[in-house]
Amino acid sequence: MKVGDIVILKSGGEIMTVRSIRGDQIKCEWFENKKLREHEFLEEQLEIYKEPPLEIPLDTDIQ
Repeated sequence: MKVGDIVILKSGGEIMTVRSIRGDQIKCEWFENKKLREHEFLEEQLEIYKEPPLEIPLDTDIQ
């Protein structure tokens, strides 16, 4: 994990950006109701965020 990575708590929640790393403490920031929030988490609480795959409905006629 590095500064600038997009992460999420393993238990779910908001998508966050890694702001700083100090040992096993990862400071993250995110927006909640247009307000910037930040908090420190243990590295083992976080995982790199992976966007869900784009789903195309089967009944779509692509030409």
